[in-house]
Amino acid sequence: MKGGNRGPKCPPSRQLRPRRRVLKAGQIVFNARKSTIDCTVRSLGEDGAAIDVSNIAGIPGEFVLAIIRADRVVAQAERRLELAFD
Repeated sequence: MKGGNRGPKCPPSRQLRPRRRVLKAGQIVFNARKSTIDCTVRSLGEDGAAIDVSNIAGIPGEFVLAIIRADRVVAQAERRLELAFD
């Protein structure tokens, strides 16, 4: 079978505004910031995001999505770093 099977499809998206395709590391944060689950952010917009996880078991209905960015230092001082987002 060409393309492989990626499992069941999600229902049609509820997104209200266009999203841009991204490939970023992220974390699902919950339980008063005591628990995290790694994820991959696939699309991102003002009204939502699409993420991939290795297993949906244990993911609560509400959580914080922390997006881990690859940043670079463009200037630094005594206790401050100025970063540029790539």
